[in-house]
Amino acid sequence: MQELGFRLQPRVFRDYHGNRQDQAAPGFSGVGVWQDSTSNKREPRKDMKKFLIVYRMDMAQMKTLMATMTPEDQKKDMAEWGAWMKKNMAHFADPGNPVGKNTEVSASGAVEKSNDVAGYSIINGESKEAVIAMLADGPHLKMPGSTTDVMEIVEMPKM
Repeated sequence: MQELGFRLQPRVFRDYHGNRQDQAAPGFSGVGVWQDSTSNKREPRKDMKKFLIVYRMDMAQMKTLMATMTPEDQKKDMAEWGAWMKKNMAHFADPGNPVGKNTEVSASGAVEKSNDVAGYSIINGESKEAVIAMLADGPHLKMPGSTTDVMEIVEMPKM
């Protein structure tokens, strides 16, 4: 591995912003990044797969939840998300964002539609099972009517 200019630093990770994280999330060893020893450049570990995470929530339940949440409930909810994201940031290739209404595009045109997609993330992991284990204690699944899709991003062969 040394001949590639990279070295694996076990239990040393860089978060999304490049800050050193001395330890991965407790109990989750299926993620990580390579650290270029010459330029401090972050690269995904070559043995890691990327997974697209799609956070979903039933829109009727989302509207009910938003109508009944107090400002204190909203702050608590955002604090839980913040703590979970901070704990797992080293695993995210892209922490993602919430998404707005979608437009379905087909050969016959574009149509504004509503769906249950609330947001996305991209996570580096050794396996789908490792990523699912990380997501299991996430705050998204605590919301009524919510689910999370986990899909491996398949690399296209170079042409």
